[in-house]
Amino acid sequence: MGARSDAGGPRRFSRPKTQEQTQNKKTKKQVLVETLANSRVFQRFAVWSHRTSKELTAKTKDHAEALDSTFDRLGEAARRQAKALRQDFEQQLRAQQQQQVQQAGGQQQPGQGGGGGTSPPRPPPPR
Repeated sequence: MGARSDAGGPRRFSRPKTQEQTQNKKTKKQVLVETLANSRVFQRFAVWSHRTSKELTAKTKDHAEALDSTFDRLGEAARRQAKALRQDFEQQLRAQQQQQVQQAGGQQQPGQGGGGGTSPPRPPPPR
């Protein structure tokens, strides 16, 4: 019954600012800037933060170059290792294939072809 459809209350619209209010705001900003510019503590802070920023930028650049060279070395080592593993795998695969061919050759009966495929063996020739 007494529920309001507008939970936040009536809407408030801000009044347009007068030129005097805008100038007051600019004046407050100017006072703040002038106060900070004339403050020894703020000046020391500004100089310190500028130096620190420069040092961090230089260190970041140095570390980025070091990381780049480290990743380049790691990438090259990984490529060499992958090539060696691939060659080793291929060599072992060939040896295994040769072993299978030799085993299959020893089990053949004389007169049968060693097709080695999946086709069934041929029947003996008629007499």
